[in-house]
Amino acid sequence: MGNLEYSYFFMWGKRGCSYCQLTQELFFEKQLPHTIYFLDENPQLLTEVKQHFNWKTVPVIVEQRGDGSQEFIGGHSDFVKYLNDTNLD
Repeated sequence: MGNLEYSYFFMWGKRGCSYCQLTQELFFEKQLPHTIYFLDENPQLLTEVKQHFNWKTVPVIVEQRGDGSQEFIGGHSDFVKYLNDTNLD
């Protein structure tokens, strides 16, 4: 778990996904810097992202740390747990 002051988050998902919407709301609520890629129009790229992280569902969430390292977080419930573990719940 990184120091969130120096973290940036990336999320890949689909617009019709309720968990993607909930995750997006958490980014704004917690004022976490982030970029969201909705890949409804590019299903091949979404498949490649999921395969890269060995993840079957959306959203796919990754933390980019200030030191350049990355941590794969997982999906929405994993992100909620991550926030709880970093005392941002």
